[in-house]
Amino acid sequence: MHYSLQSRFQGALLGAALGEVLGFQCQTHRQQKPALGWQRLEQWGWQPLEIMPSWSYGRTIANGTRQLIERQQWNVEGSPGQASLTVNGGVMENAGSSWEQGITQSPPASLVVLLPIALYFHDDLPQLRYQLQQAIAVWHPNSKSDELLWMALTVAYAIALALHHQPQPHQFNSALMADLIDDLELAQQQPQWAQTLTHVADWVVQGRGVRSLVSSLSQESIPSTAMGVAIALGTVLNTPNDFRLSVLRAARLYSHSRWICTLVGALSGAYNGMAGLPLAWRSALHRHPSQTSALEALWDVASETVLMQLADQLLAAWAGVYQISAASAESPDAVQSPIHQRAIAAPGVIRPR
Repeated sequence: MHYSLQSRFQGALLGAALGEVLGFQCQTHRQQKPALGWQRLEQWGWQPLEIMPSWSYGRTIANGTRQLIERQQWNVEGSPGQASLTVNGGVMENAGSSWEQGITQSPPASLVVLLPIALYFHDDLPQLRYQLQQAIAVWHPNSKSDELLWMALTVAYAIALALHHQPQPHQFNSALMADLIDDLELAQQQPQWAQTLTHVADWVVQGRGVRSLVSSLSQESIPSTAMGVAIALGTVLNTPNDFRLSVLRAARLYSHSRWICTLVGALSGAYNGMAGLPLAWRSALHRHPSQTSALEALWDVASETVLMQLADQLLAAWAGVYQISAASAESPDAVQSPIHQRAIAAPGVIRPR
């Protein structure tokens, strides 16, 4: 079955949300005594949040998505001491806010929150590379930003490949890693990173457990961020058609489960589309209507419907739909399927109306 691009945009955003919720719960509960059993993960993993996070990947992803919808461009400006995100003059958040501190202090966070850029520029590799480079340079000016850029580009391009790939797992496993290494010229630009990805591809073919991959990568002394990306890619490629199993396997990692789960959810969601997301998990987000839902707490969206509307609007902006924001204001129902109801044209071209 061929999944539409609309379904895969929706799957990427909602998949990332489901992954972050489960990953956040795992990190919150892993130190409880007695320890909560992994066999019951799908029960306690969807309980109301006991701790409200000071910042989350989801809020930043949702804000970035809104900015791309409004302006169709995400420009990153700032200095090492005071980074700020602006989109054609519109400030995304105030410098020094909790979201910024979370990103600048955690390189893996950058790889996750750049999901809107990966979706919006998925068909334009040079522009995708430029946008990622601008963001990484601002958020991590004093770190090894070049290595982080290549990891961000690997993640973003993997999502781009997933958006357009037919759901045939035996082809997806081999093709994705080969395309990543060849199209990004990783063997020439980042030989160590290319070797790590090749190692992951071999592990996928062998069909071994995630723990064996973690143990094997640990022996190579690669950075923790690179290991997390490799594990996320390997987890998805090992069970490409099973979103639930991919996220659950990532959640069982005792360290860094939150950002890895979010990454796994985004990539698997982009590949499987909305149809591949577990209905039980989606309904669990609203199981306790009297309390603040995990989706609202972590993503600052009232419901799954609102998040799906964001995904539809982002797709419409990518397709060149005219005046998306105006359409949303005129009729809330119009954002349900803006591509089918609005005029589309190449950006920057003057046309008669």
